[in-house]
Amino acid sequence: MPRYCITLIEYQTLLDTTDVFVEAKSPEAAARIALASVAADTDTNGERAVSLPDGQCGVLEPEEVGDCDIIAEVRDHPAGGVLGCFGASRRLRLSRTDCRHVLAMLSRIPAGRMTETQAAACHQLAAQLQELVGA
Repeated sequence: MPRYCITLIEYQTLLDTTDVFVEAKSPEAAARIALASVAADTDTNGERAVSLPDGQCGVLEPEEVGDCDIIAEVRDHPAGGVLGCFGASRRLRLSRTDCRHVLAMLSRIPAGRMTETQAAACHQLAAQLQELVGA
C-alpha cells in the first residue's frame, strides 16, 4: 500500500472591527474609500491603523479567532509533489487565472436558468472572484 506524507494546515481568521462613516456615491465607492484608508502593514504592537481622508481614525487589532479551517495537504512519500488538498475550507485556493475561468463560466449561464436564490449566490461568488482577480 502506498505511503503518503500529510501536512495538516490550520488557517485561523483573526477578527476585529472598527466603524467609520463615509459619504460616497455608492456602497462600493464608500467601501473602496474605507479599504484604501487601512494601513498596508501592522505596527510593532500588532495594530493596523485606519486613517480616512476626512480625519476619522480607527485601529484594527485582531485578537479573537473568528474562524478556523484545517486541511490536509498530501504528497508522495517522502517529499514528492503535492497530490491534493483535502478538507472543508472557506479559503479559495484559486489562482487569478482559475478565477477568470470560473468568472467566464458564470457569465455563460443563461438568464432564467437559475432560481432567484441560485442567481444571487452566483452573483455573490462572481463579485468575490472579481475581487481576487483585481487584487
